[in-house]
Amino acid sequence: MLVPYAMKRLALCVLFIASPLFADDRLSPQQVVENYFEFFNNEDRASLNSSSGEPFVFIIGGKPTAYPKYGDAVDF
Repeated sequence: MLVPYAMKRLALCVLFIASPLFADDRLSPQQVVENYFEFFNNEDRASLNSSSGEPFVFIIGGKPTAYPKYGDAVDF
């Protein structure tokens, strides 16, 4: 199991890779990142889920791990 710090760093890395996939055309990349941090810091799973695709897949060490929604993968 990942420690919380590592999970936060991993989430940030995934955000930068995946942000073009779920960014609203009306939002700048900066706004997408700001929204992500706001949702994450507020532990707002519903907003995190609505701003990411389904299923949400992490690939760590070449091993994919899928979650139904991003909020299911987050351990605040």
